[in-house]
Amino acid sequence: MSKTDELTKTYSGIFGNQVTLRNRRGKSVMTMPPARTINPASEKQKIVRERFRLAAGYARLAMENPELKAIYAARATKNMTTYRLAVQDFLSPPFIRQIDPSGYKRKPRRHHSGGSRRQLSGHPGNGDHPQR
Repeated sequence: MSKTDELTKTYSGIFGNQVTLRNRRGKSVMTMPPARTINPASEKQKIVRERFRLAAGYARLAMENPELKAIYAARATKNMTTYRLAVQDFLSPPFIRQIDPSGYKRKPRRHHSGGSRRQLSGHPGNGDHPQR
């Protein structure tokens, strides 16, 4: 470890609005501070920020769960922390390649011809499904 790392390993934050010190995997990293905007957020930006807030909450909980943390740690790489993997996992919808209906035991329902079908509250057919 260099002398610089020894001096800065316990420090983090913005210094003089010009340099940000961060600690990543035991190494000190100097970066530019994040850019701040004075413009109000659009509705789309608010939605994206809310998704990231939820993803960060999921990642924090995942890091507190030893089983989940071990799963993410097994997939982590040099540049991808377990926390970032958990955030990415939350933000990425699952992709279903195949469904095996062989274990399905319910008999198909008979539909009545003619009459109108009722729309149930919360049923995707009536537009009540959650937005992504």
